[in-house]
Amino acid sequence: MSTAPIQDLSLVEATRNGFLLLFDYIQGKNEYEKEIEMAGSVITEISPSDGPLPSFTVRFYVPKENQKNTPPTVGLHIQRVKPTYVAIRQFGGMGWLCEEEMEEID
Repeated sequence: MSTAPIQDLSLVEATRNGFLLLFDYIQGKNEYEKEIEMAGSVITEISPSDGPLPSFTVRFYVPKENQKNTPPTVGLHIQRVKPTYVAIRQFGGMGWLCEEEMEEID
């Protein structure tokens, strides 16, 4: 599930705003009023845009049991992603609030 592109100067703000949309979705604020388990990490993709601000797309993996009949909602859409490899480091909390974990990654 993916947000529309979010134009912002800040990765942190764009990710926070996108995550809140996705969080509302998995909490049942969708057309089926269905709560969905969040599987995997939230990913923020950064792309250039036509304007002065970069474009951020925030998304997460929809669990397999919800993929055949994914609840639609306003402001989010299904985005199919080609097979790819990503590195994920698991820790509690929000990435932008976990300075120690972020320093370990650097």
